[in-house]
Amino acid sequence: MQKPGSFDWIDWAGFNKLPLGPGAGGGTRTRTPSLAPDFESGASTNSTTPAGAVSFDAKGRSIPAMELKHIWARVGDRQVFQGLNLQSNARHIGLIGPNGAGKSTLLRLLQGLIVPEKGSVQVERPVGLVFQNPDHQILFPTVLEELTFGLTERGVSSPEAEDRAQDLARRCGASELLKLATHELSSGQKTLVCILAVLIDQPKTLLLDESFSHLDSLSSRRMTRMVRESPARTLLSTHQTHLLKDFDEIIWLNRGKVQMQGRPGDVLTAYEQWVEGPC
Repeated sequence: MQKPGSFDWIDWAGFNKLPLGPGAGGGTRTRTPSLAPDFESGASTNSTTPAGAVSFDAKGRSIPAMELKHIWARVGDRQVFQGLNLQSNARHIGLIGPNGAGKSTLLRLLQGLIVPEKGSVQVERPVGLVFQNPDHQILFPTVLEELTFGLTERGVSSPEAEDRAQDLARRCGASELLKLATHELSSGQKTLVCILAVLIDQPKTLLLDESFSHLDSLSSRRMTRMVRESPARTLLSTHQTHLLKDFDEIIWLNRGKVQMQGRPGDVLTAYEQWVEGPC
């Protein structure tokens, strides 16, 4: 199967043919216990193609930045997706839907943490994923170590890594957190640190799974603005639909299917009417 330069095609039918190894998956550090085998597709992760741009294959056909084809996926005993098809070239995507709709499963499929039974996934890599529970991601005793770990692992000097962490924290209004130990943080502050730790690794695709649910209103707006200013293509799953009004596209999932996809004004209005309707 063709693997365009800035994208990673995962053909799960041939999954067992892919070599396994350290650092596989083409993703930034998600730093959670592995839920599925790592994989390595061989696709380049050093592309300079900017998020939001449209790429083309050898025949001049546009390549969606994100595409899932005929996805069948199960979590435990529950069949979440049965032939899901989804594609988007939007840069900032909001993901909405009731609990159990498949939002978290979709994000884990894009990251590679869940292996579908059938189908293929295309997404720009590296991918950074922030979970709802920050305690599943924080590893280090200090905030500064938490933010600089990924950089120093890739060979960035400690002084430069610390400078980048200080600059990012300053732009997010979180400079005071750099002086703290992670056990001193509130739940909202831990979430903020997890988001910063993924952003500093400069992912091509940023996945946020209810990541703002522990933040106060000011911090939620600040972090929404921050991820919108990031060059990464962003997919934000949230029940806080007011944060998505300026996004490029909204995807509404319901019972493992795309209920509606389109402009925020159209989809959010329809979703809010559905939520407020009879049970």
